[in-house]
Amino acid sequence: MPTCPCLALLPLTLAATIALPSCGPKPAGAPNAPQATSPLADLPPLPGTHPDQRQWFWRDVLAAPLPDQETRLDLAWQQLDDPAAIIDALLSIPEDGSVAAGPSLMPALRHPQDAVACVAAAELGRRGIVEAIPRLLKGIGPYPVDFDIPVAVRAAEATALARLGHPAGVPFLLTVLAEKTAEQLPDADLPWMRTERVAWFQELALDGILALAGQDFGDHPTAPIATRTAAVRAMQAWWDEHRVELWAATTPLLDDDDLALRTRLLVANLGAYQLRQIDGARFTLHHLGPGVLPFLEEGLGSDDHYIRLHALEIMERLTSFADDALRAQLVAVARAPLMNDASTAVAAQAASLAAAAGGVAPHRCLRRDAEVARCVAGVRGPRA
Repeated sequence: MPTCPCLALLPLTLAATIALPSCGPKPAGAPNAPQATSPLADLPPLPGTHPDQRQWFWRDVLAAPLPDQETRLDLAWQQLDDPAAIIDALLSIPEDGSVAAGPSLMPALRHPQDAVACVAAAELGRRGIVEAIPRLLKGIGPYPVDFDIPVAVRAAEATALARLGHPAGVPFLLTVLAEKTAEQLPDADLPWMRTERVAWFQELALDGILALAGQDFGDHPTAPIATRTAAVRAMQAWWDEHRVELWAATTPLLDDDDLALRTRLLVANLGAYQLRQIDGARFTLHHLGPGVLPFLEEGLGSDDHYIRLHALEIMERLTSFADDALRAQLVAVARAPLMNDASTAVAAQAASLAAAAGGVAPHRCLRRDAEVARCVAGVRGPRA
């Protein structure tokens, strides 16, 4: 039996092989047709949009109320002009479940007054509103599409994520805290215009580190440079040591029904009209963490090959913080599209995922599709 040329392009990095059947004809029928029971088959429209609307922002969609929340909003703050009064109104939104606090608070993240947006972020974190995680993620990327958000607001959103037990904002928080130390980034690498007025958003950032690490490592915005430099280095060492386990701990967050629905809406719109919408969805889904994998698997059942392709590409991004168990899951998920997907681009992306997750190419041919070999070569690079 011949060896499939595309598999020679995958790195043989482990001793074991992916348990895949040997070469043969593709199964008849349409393997990628969505199942009638698929959670993606009967989703509501994107919140805050009308059916034929092509131009929209994820920041608005992810903050808008879900269908069962539309009659339970408290948006009295939107009728006020004075920032102090708006803040008071946000803080007075009931916490007893009588209103949908998440979509009542999230629109304030785009308020032109930084103080108002920061209070909204802090309230989302303090109240444990996990459905806000996708919207809060939009405060840290993707670069540079949504980086018109002020640094202080981004720090507040990253800190709110930390208070929710989510580490996606830690690299940003460390970048903020490194300012005015020996560890600060060069001007060209800093994702905002450097300013000397950093004390406020460093205080916000330090709260985020404290929430996740349980300590501030001796840092304080007014401490001597040597002290702050040592503290930032200690934070980075803590992050390097605990990063994978912190990401793994986020999986239960996606058990929340409202967060699950917002996640499915992101997956279902990976084939959106505008590239920035696709990039925004990919960034957000990646940074939701390992718990997003079952939702991405649902995307593999779509009849839209762009959704299948992007779902696999996001899975490959998950390897950036994957433990051994997640890597094994990713290799297993790659098998079916690698063998059976009608799209050669999707099959090639599945091969790329298997390689990135540490899987070893099987010794038997899976497909005779020369186009897959060319796609894999383009994704993984030519043989050495």
